[in-house]
Amino acid sequence: MRLCFCLTFFVLTFGSRTLAPVQASSGKLDNVVTEESCSDTDLVDAKIDFEERESGCGCSSLSRDQIGEERPTEAFSEVKSKSAVYLELERAHENGMLGEYITSELLEIPGGEFIMGTNDPAIPMDGEMPARTVEISPFLMQKYEVSNRQFAQFVLETGFITESEHFNWSFCFHKTLSEETNAKVTSAVASVPWWLPVEGADWLHPNGPDSDIFTMNYLNHPVVHVSHNDARAYCEWLGLRLPTEAEFERASGGGQPVGTLFPWGDKLTPNGK
Repeated sequence: MRLCFCLTFFVLTFGSRTLAPVQASSGKLDNVVTEESCSDTDLVDAKIDFEERESGCGCSSLSRDQIGEERPTEAFSEVKSKSAVYLELERAHENGMLGEYITSELLEIPGGEFIMGTNDPAIPMDGEMPARTVEISPFLMQKYEVSNRQFAQFVLETGFITESEHFNWSFCFHKTLSEETNAKVTSAVASVPWWLPVEGADWLHPNGPDSDIFTMNYLNHPVVHVSHNDARAYCEWLGLRLPTEAEFERASGGGQPVGTLFPWGDKLTPNGK
């Protein structure tokens, strides 16, 4: 049986997504890594506008290259490493406020054949077609997404620098930004204008530089603004791996009948929620 670890990040490039880790129960890791797709992400706002439905969530259209070379690309600086929120994080860690690292409960996901994808997608541009039969082995997956508290311990114990910190910017969903931060955005990807490049956005500052995980009380919230490379590094630190897309879809089905579009049913926003 394989062990899958589910981490919640923006694992594709740089947005507000989720991460998930995995390990073989025999102790031998299956070094399988998947490019996180839109189906592996949690949109901040479930009420997607009609335009967004027509063109997909836009995750696959995001790339730092589309923003241009005028965006800052300097490495994580000494100044930023000593920012108020980072120092507060260090103090919390030293004082034991982050607690012992606790891996979330691992749940057994049965193997076998299942129907992956759909012939009737809610968002066609997400490329989740067609429905096809896939066979996987049983595996274990972490019950909850990786929290900021857990990721903070990884960062503080290893000195790891995420790619969003390295580039000093990341994509944010437009409805999460303050008016002040939104006013400073000067460029965007034309095909997905609801994802905005925000200077100073990273896992410590999820909604831009005027936000932080302490004042937002987000220590137990899923960590975001973590790239695919960041997610792999975190999993390796734990001796785990990322799940494949098939494993993730199998687990996220939640035991619903074959063909159900979402873990909660067939409607994206049942009862308007």
